[in-house]
Amino acid sequence: MEEAQDLYGAVLVLEGQDWGPDETNRLSNLRAVIEALARLPTRVVSAVGPAHRHGAVQVLSNTAGRSLLGWQPYGDF
Repeated sequence: MEEAQDLYGAVLVLEGQDWGPDETNRLSNLRAVIEALARLPTRVVSAVGPAHRHGAVQVLSNTAGRSLLGWQPYGDF
């Protein structure tokens, strides 16, 4: 969803993630993330956007709570 990146500098990761069981749920869940980003104060959006020294925040959705590199900070490794 490029809208999140264009408007808020956040990357919604789709590959390898679980955003819902079907297209309707996936779109609804992705839209909910974009709506949540829209409610953030401007100073927060600018802090997590692409201008940050670590790059844009990446939003994941997976049942294991894993990072993009497979690290699971709040569970089994």
